[in-house]
Amino acid sequence: QADQGVFVTRVIGKGSLIAPAPLIHIDKNALVMHRDTDGDDESEKRYQLILNYCFGHPRSSLLLFPSSSSVQFINHSSKKSNAKIQWSDSDFQSEEWLTEPLEEIKARKKTGLMFDIIATKDIQLGEEVLLDYGGHWEDAWEEHLQGQTQIKD
Repeated sequence: QADQGVFVTRVIGKGSLIAPAPLIHIDKNALVMHRDTDGDDESEKRYQLILNYCFGHPRSSLLLFPSSSSVQFINHSSKKSNAKIQWSDSDFQSEEWLTEPLEEIKARKKTGLMFDIIATKDIQLGEEVLLDYGGHWEDAWEEHLQGQTQIKD
């Protein structure tokens, strides 16, 4: 449905790095465009589109946006996933960030976190890279589709 994806141009072996993903940390509250009412209810907030490309936890205001150009195009499949996300072991990853308080991370003016996209099985030339976004994402996507109206010709 997204009409895009990431397709490998060489064979990638199981356990190999597919792509690094340096992360930009964002305070979720900075993405609020407006509220439907004056309430504080999360469901009443409307967010900028970039939220769809961020990683986060429902109970946290910290979002992580991968700034790698190809990572945003990796599609979802719970049945055919062939990749996973893990914290990077690169020298560019600032390990101390993983234990710092949330407010300290949000206050930083530079990046220091990084994901790696890793093959969970051999991926053949021309095959699409697929991640399992998880059940929560699938439920939200189905709810979104139900709210769409079909345009008739």
